[in-house]
Amino acid sequence: HDKVTAYIVLIEVFESLDEWEAALELSRSTLALIGRPLSRNPNPIGVIISFVSLKHKIKKLNDEYWLALPQMTDLLVLAETKILGIIGTLAYFVEGANMLLPLCIIRILQRTLKHGTGAATAFAMSALSPLVSHFGDIDSASRYGKIALQLNELPCSEKRWEVKTETTVYLFAEHWRVDYQELVPKLSSNYETALSSGNIDA
Repeated sequence: HDKVTAYIVLIEVFESLDEWEAALELSRSTLALIGRPLSRNPNPIGVIISFVSLKHKIKKLNDEYWLALPQMTDLLVLAETKILGIIGTLAYFVEGANMLLPLCIIRILQRTLKHGTGAATAFAMSALSPLVSHFGDIDSASRYGKIALQLNELPCSEKRWEVKTETTVYLFAEHWRVDYQELVPKLSSNYETALSSGNIDA
């Protein structure tokens, strides 16, 4: 586990230096090291089927269910979800990696339902908002954003992921219900928090 933790730190260094390709490949090799490989080019049809299945499952769960989940204790699963969260961010920047974002979100939330909430759970929930809104489900997008902010308050949360989660919610979930002028102070405050914590890619 110590080796995996060191790799995660190195991945974050590559990410902060905008060495996105290097960060992605080290992330994938680390996942393979712990026996949880991730394809660079996942089958789009398979990802869509998994996404629809997860979406239907989540719709049956009330908001309180997520908040009542136990805290993730399996260190390898915790490391896996953190790496998947990083890859989800990298998918925006690495050419040809766009299918990795939904796949990583699906995996994190699947692990959450089985093992409990971890540091990257709130971010995954927030990242679900733009995916469902893309298909016109604005109500679910808004709901997932609210759940993500509540998950952000749990003890398992970490500053790095709190900032990413809030930024994602403000940009991709709350803007459907709240005027952008009301979001500017929140985004500005979040930006200052990101800078003070060294999380300049949030």
